[in-house]
Amino acid sequence: MRREIRFLLGGVFTGLLLGVVTTLAIQYGNVGTFAVAGATTMDRRNVLPDANTASATGSQSQIQAGIADNLMGSAGNESNAALEIRVTRNANITFSAPFVKAVRELMAAGEPPEHLADLVHTEFDRLWSEERTVIENKLDSDESAEFYRSQNNTLHQAITDFLGENIFVEWDKQKSLPYFDERYALTAAESNALYRIVKDRDQRDTGLVRARDAGEIDPLDYEEQRKKSDEQFSQESSNVLASATVVEPPDDLPERLRAMTEKLNLTPQQLAELIEMERKHRQARKEFVPQSEVDPRANDPSDAANLRAVDAAAEQEWMRILGPQVYADFNKSLDNRYQAMKLYQKRWQLSDTDVNYLYQRFAQYDDAVEEHKAQAPQVPQIPVLTSAAQVDNFEKDLKEKLKADILPYLGEDRFRRFQAADIIPKDEDQPAAPD
Repeated sequence: MRREIRFLLGGVFTGLLLGVVTTLAIQYGNVGTFAVAGATTMDRRNVLPDANTASATGSQSQIQAGIADNLMGSAGNESNAALEIRVTRNANITFSAPFVKAVRELMAAGEPPEHLADLVHTEFDRLWSEERTVIENKLDSDESAEFYRSQNNTLHQAITDFLGENIFVEWDKQKSLPYFDERYALTAAESNALYRIVKDRDQRDTGLVRARDAGEIDPLDYEEQRKKSDEQFSQESSNVLASATVVEPPDDLPERLRAMTEKLNLTPQQLAELIEMERKHRQARKEFVPQSEVDPRANDPSDAANLRAVDAAAEQEWMRILGPQVYADFNKSLDNRYQAMKLYQKRWQLSDTDVNYLYQRFAQYDDAVEEHKAQAPQVPQIPVLTSAAQVDNFEKDLKEKLKADILPYLGEDRFRRFQAADIIPKDEDQPAAPD
């Protein structure tokens, strides 16, 4: 099946909505600061409350009361006191007194704790960016490096000083586990275990960065230890997820197919046929696509051939439903190179015959590369150095043949313009073509 269609059907859109409280953060944060309450940055661990304790699952009123106590304590019991958090000896982050007052008022009005944490986070990012612009003239290289390494710990302290440790942990857990939450229906115990694993990995990696910057380990040691840290994280998280309930992704296929084919003016019957056919196509591909690098199917060469057969069958169905000509035009509409050639067709003095010939030549190149990759195992059982070289040489030779065929057809000037437009692969260290 055509690469463009598979790419679009395989994409996933994710989004993150920010609350209206962001505007308040910027508005109040721009006002000047007053007397500050002393606070110093600590490299403290995130302590996750037990899943069964009241501290993590108490009522909303108890949480709001805890927030109020923390706000009063951090502001020195003064309603208009600013909050300063020292990052290094010569750098600090200061939340203005109006901002502190605004957060307190929002809390009193019953704003959800996670919204307040987002509010503090947004203002923190603004203050951090401002401080970052002046540290080059204020800090030496060692202190500057420590400043950047302390960003996460300083944010941790800021939210904790405003809202309390338990609120920070619940907020941070939501930010740390989106990958897992989207794919698994996690229990409280599984969520807590994964959060600890994520934070342990983050602490290991932070320590490695600090050791590398201090000269205690060199870049090679750093890379090796980071790899071990990632492997440990993968193993530990896999152990937790082994018994977790997998969440089926939402069925967005009808909406996506409708959007993709909007300009084709399909009949309801044609659209319904495409949706049903693509559902079957997806299900058929699952039988031959490895689910992970350790999946035994990753080393089965026959699966690549099976995938190609499944995709080819789906392509025939697309042509049957749309008609060969409509399907061919539809594929062209999804190809960036074809669209670029049509856009600059007059500028580059290309006839319709030229555009169609070049499009077909590029499609042949894509198909040859895809077929070659499909014939190679996804994850070789025994890595052989010459295998990678052979793959690279194959694609390199194919690319050179493509250039050799097209250069005489286009001429040197148009050839360079095609390269500048990323229609033809550029040569190494080649300057951009002049206008």
